[in-house]
Amino acid sequence: MDTLFLTAAERKAFDALPQKIREGWKVEGETVTFRDSDEGRLMRYGLARFHDPRLQSFIQQVLAQKSVSGAAALFQKTDLAGVMDEDIAELFFVLGPSGASVLVSCMLQAVKSDTDLEGVAALTVIRHSLLLSLPRS
Repeated sequence: MDTLFLTAAERKAFDALPQKIREGWKVEGETVTFRDSDEGRLMRYGLARFHDPRLQSFIQQVLAQKSVSGAAALFQKTDLAGVMDEDIAELFFVLGPSGASVLVSCMLQAVKSDTDLEGVAALTVIRHSLLLSLPRS
């Protein structure tokens, strides 16, 4: 996986990274848009079925945040190691493209290595897939 799907603002953050880190990566513009709402997130949360009980509590904390940056901070300090892929997919379904975008932005600002950028790339693929799967307004 060597492609990042980035918005124009994310592309600027990527372009600001050192050349050595940017080397070898392809960037495709993320052009699919989606307008999310609190109601939509709550509906997706109601549809989600987590196997890991830790995620049920975690997602309630994320949804209770008063700001997107608060939710991103909570997400960044939470260790999701050992969580099944199915639950991770459900988690991103609930967060939606907007939540994934916040995480992409935060992660891009913290990139220090190719490994960090691999995580960003994976998240942009997840977001891109979500954007393609959800109805657009």
